[in-house]
Amino acid sequence: MTDSVDYQRAWQQYRQKGRVWIALFILYVPAVVGSALLSLRLLHTPKPAIVVALLWMAFTLYLGARINLWRCPRCGNTFSGTLWRSKGIFAGQCVHCGLAKYSNGP
Repeated sequence: MTDSVDYQRAWQQYRQKGRVWIALFILYVPAVVGSALLSLRLLHTPKPAIVVALLWMAFTLYLGARINLWRCPRCGNTFSGTLWRSKGIFAGQCVHCGLAKYSNGP
């Protein structure tokens, strides 16, 4: 029984990271354009917007790598493959042990 509880906690963390990554991806253009317009209007330079864009991209890439390297709650290996060859968020089951995504059981 404790395994299913641990699985659910792990899946909740996986979902949360995925949702944050999707939000970062979708909001990238509006955030960069908004910061560019604001910095041009207030500071007369696009440099702050460039910093925002670079930091936003870096964090999005970092979180994407964390999702790709996320460990299967059952076998402990990376769920979707490796960083270089991965099914990413589209993996329906662990590529190592076959645990179905969001599964409770063994």
